[in-house]
Amino acid sequence: MVRSEQRNVTRRVSMATRKELIETVGARYRSSTVAERSAILDEFVATTGYHRKHAIRLLSKPLAPPRKRRSAARYGPAVRDALTVLWEVGSGVFQASQGNGPGRAAGPGPAREDRR
Repeated sequence: MVRSEQRNVTRRVSMATRKELIETVGARYRSSTVAERSAILDEFVATTGYHRKHAIRLLSKPLAPPRKRRSAARYGPAVRDALTVLWEVGSGVFQASQGNGPGRAAGPGPAREDRR
């Protein structure tokens, strides 16, 4: 199959299957000669639908181990209370800047004349 014809062939392959293919085909790809690599690359691109240059990058080096994810930050009651106070103070400042501070009714600002 000619490379231009392979681009028209698209197949749905799961991510787990792609990772398995990268591991098995990658080992074979790295230990092959240049002529064999071209044939292996043609097969891999046809199977996965990856762009040729991306496939070369994937197969040229072994898969990196998955990164460990950091757990979300958990705050204790003291920090949570401090954040609540700051939030309440910040809400008051925001309301005052919108014209809804102490002594003013909530709602739209003063009426404006229509300037046509």
